[in-house]
Amino acid sequence: MAIVSEATARHFWPHEEALGKTIAIGASRNRAPAEQPKMGTVVVVGIAGDVVSGMLFNGVDSTMIYLPTSVNAGRAPQLLIRAKSNTAAARESLESATAAVIPDRGVLTIALEDSFALQVWPFQAASFIAFALGTLALALSISGMYGIMSYLVGQRAKELGIRMALGASPGSVVALMLKQSGRLAAAGLLAGVVLSFAASKLLVHLFLMAPAFDLVAYAGGLAVVGAAAMTAAFVPSRRASRIDPVKTLRAE
Repeated sequence: MAIVSEATARHFWPHEEALGKTIAIGASRNRAPAEQPKMGTVVVVGIAGDVVSGMLFNGVDSTMIYLPTSVNAGRAPQLLIRAKSNTAAARESLESATAAVIPDRGVLTIALEDSFALQVWPFQAASFIAFALGTLALALSISGMYGIMSYLVGQRAKELGIRMALGASPGSVVALMLKQSGRLAAAGLLAGVVLSFAASKLLVHLFLMAPAFDLVAYAGGLAVVGAAAMTAAFVPSRRASRIDPVKTLRAE
């Protein structure tokens, strides 16, 4: 007899009823000869839900077959128990009950939340470090973009004054600078996206569960850097639009 997971049933019998089907159990290359299953053919008597039996980053098991076992099996048996009481009390009760049944074997009880936390912690630490480094890189990008755009617009203060002296309105001057600065910023952002995407395609193979393209991260970064670029262009151009054109012409 055997119980199979839902994924196993879908894999072997996609459009059929799995109950009552037979499965031939062959030798496993991952087990020693003494640990090979004794039965050759088993009958499916039940279907269980899909679970994650290994590491979390491997995801749900693609196939799983549950076979009968006993306390005298060659490998140490493992029991998965759902407790209604708190973890500490359940652990003590389980150890006491198990020691009474098989006193000659040691018992190790591990709470699922402890195993889950142990597997999740490295990813949480890595994500925190990546978030900190990403925030620092974004801050440097914003400061650099703001400084460059502010400098470029400030260098054209006299040009803006001359335009106003020739009849341009302050609003049209600011709009012109925003339009030209926006084109320059868009070109830089496009180049940055292409380069970062190319780099992510190379680095994704070094990290587990790391997508090559994160729409939220890319969109958020572009929005923040683009807003910084427009702010850097607006502030000095607005300041330059308030320059007295007569003073500008005299200076020239």
